[in-house]
Amino acid sequence: MATTGTLQWSCVHKTRRRPRRKSQTRKKSFGVPMFGIKKLAYQFGRAVGYTDPTALPQQVQARCQDCEGYREALVEACEAMLQIMQGNPAFTPPVNSAQHCECPKGTAPSEMFEKSLESVKGFWHDEELMSMCSKQCNLIAAKQREFQNRGRRQLHITRTFINTVYFEYEDLKRTLLRSKEDLELAQEELKKGENMFRKRTVKKANEKYEADLRALEAFLTGTIPGQKIEHLKEIEAMMSEIQSYHEWISSYCSPLASYKVTQPPNL
Repeated sequence: MATTGTLQWSCVHKTRRRPRRKSQTRKKSFGVPMFGIKKLAYQFGRAVGYTDPTALPQQVQARCQDCEGYREALVEACEAMLQIMQGNPAFTPPVNSAQHCECPKGTAPSEMFEKSLESVKGFWHDEELMSMCSKQCNLIAAKQREFQNRGRRQLHITRTFINTVYFEYEDLKRTLLRSKEDLELAQEELKKGENMFRKRTVKKANEKYEADLRALEAFLTGTIPGQKIEHLKEIEAMMSEIQSYHEWISSYCSPLASYKVTQPPNL
């Protein structure tokens, strides 16, 4: 029995782990956790979709702010033109859509006015005036739909920029910010101790960052200026379209304004 107890005690004694040295514990407690917290913050930022735009060079930041402000101004201009083409708020589409603003059948203002004429038709003796009003209302409604369709197509490049091209810019910027974070993480790892793997990682991350930076700068200095010129041309053409539409409406309303109503026979 004594021999068995001695063997058990010796086995337990052999399996005990030696306590770590204070220097080892201190080395693990300091230096690594700070980097771990920073890395965790980067990973959390990616998970929620947040990236720090101030990490980019100042010149690139200024161009990004200009691009973002330009889109906001373009959205406001597009909203104003949609309200001109479609005065009814119930049928005015949002800017970030296909922007189909044609009036549904029977909902154009002139068509609704024509319907109201039917209710007073029995009280009017001048049938010629009633017929003329009905005809002009149909022509105005058709012309308004044509104007809405032409205006929508006139702003094709502008609408495409708002709904498609601008999001290409956001993707390029997001990719660049992530490349910058990867580069900073690789550099932090290299500070802990140099080796071939970490040096290669930093070099690869730096090449990726430089390539993404060139891609964003090419978009901001090449694509955006060309887009601005095309948008200006479209807005100028749209102003001409609006002017010609209102001139046409005026010419079709003038016969009604100058029409002389005959005196009823019983008066």
